[in-house]
Amino acid sequence: MKLKAGEIKSLYFDVKADVNAAPFTVIAIKFIAPDLTETERTNPLVTAPIVDSPVLDDEDQEGIILPANTYFLYRSQAGEFVQLGTWTACTRYEDAQPSLVYGDSFTFTVEAPC
Repeated sequence: MKLKAGEIKSLYFDVKADVNAAPFTVIAIKFIAPDLTETERTNPLVTAPIVDSPVLDDEDQEGIILPANTYFLYRSQAGEFVQLGTWTACTRYEDAQPSLVYGDSFTFTVEAPC
């Protein structure tokens, strides 16, 4: 996945687990910038949609549809991803079962805008 610095867009993270056990207590994505600073985003900014994703068009996920209840959706915020380079994202899901699931880590690149 690639972003332009400062871009606002929907980011899809395949959790590779069933995240349908309501009520969940925490859904979170930890972002690690190229300088290793960390920021965590949680619900309501991070959601676990109950519908399939649209057909994804990022180069790493091109043509893929993520099934409902198996991915997190995050809409980037203005001025959030401004540091150029490779970022890492890690997902975390907790529910009342109790269940605690850490998803695979993801990397994405933030590039300079045109």
